[in-house]
Amino acid sequence: MTKIEWTQKTWNVVSGCTKCSPGCENCYAEVMARRLQANPKTREKYWRGFDVMEHWDSFTVEMPRRWKKPRMVFVCSMGDLFHPMVDNSFITRVMGIVRQTPHHTYQILTKRPHIMRNYFAHHSPPDNVWLGVTVCNQAEADEKIPVLLGIPATVRFVSVEPMLEPVDLRLDWRNDTARWDSVGRELPLRRISWVICGGETGANARPMNPDWARSLRDQCKVCDVPFFFKQMAKRQPIPDDLLIREFPKGGTEHEI
Repeated sequence: MTKIEWTQKTWNVVSGCTKCSPGCENCYAEVMARRLQANPKTREKYWRGFDVMEHWDSFTVEMPRRWKKPRMVFVCSMGDLFHPMVDNSFITRVMGIVRQTPHHTYQILTKRPHIMRNYFAHHSPPDNVWLGVTVCNQAEADEKIPVLLGIPATVRFVSVEPMLEPVDLRLDWRNDTARWDSVGRELPLRRISWVICGGETGANARPMNPDWARSLRDQCKVCDVPFFFKQMAKRQPIPDDLLIREFPKGGTEHEI
């Protein structure tokens, strides 16, 4: 199981990554991978530390088909399934397991949505997979979210973590102005199914102004988009008005 608040189970078919974003500066997964490398009980899997590795034994040792009870499964909490060093044949094997276990819901986050889009241009996303992108600032939101919106996923979600500055998800990225539908909802944000937000953790965590999260919360509220606030920077107490942990429709069926 996992301590990540918005899921139930992690399935680390890929571990390791390379920095590609300002949000990667204090990567929690890199620190954890070094610890797992030094631990005799976990050294076998993480013997290369945070180098990118495809774990083919995850298809047998940690096979989701053995999990009878429906679960929310976060794929690759210790890496990026769409890292350029991960082969398409491996991703296809992962998607095969996802299709064979429709009673589970799989959540996949990437910092590389262009690679994810290129893959799904040739493969249909399974109905039980949620596809998301991680952003930490406005520049990343402007670059990555339009790519995500071009993928025909059942659920698209955005994780703004670590949140390093205010982020506006309402813009039409083609002309940098807000576009509205007939009932007054900003069109780009309405096409996002879920927004997660959180500050950075760890000894070197950078600060997050709670007003940045409040702005994101309010954007979601106007557009009827579920909003999940995970944590403040350095695990400081969460303000009462940010104690919000909403899920997309159907997400609460897993009793998280």
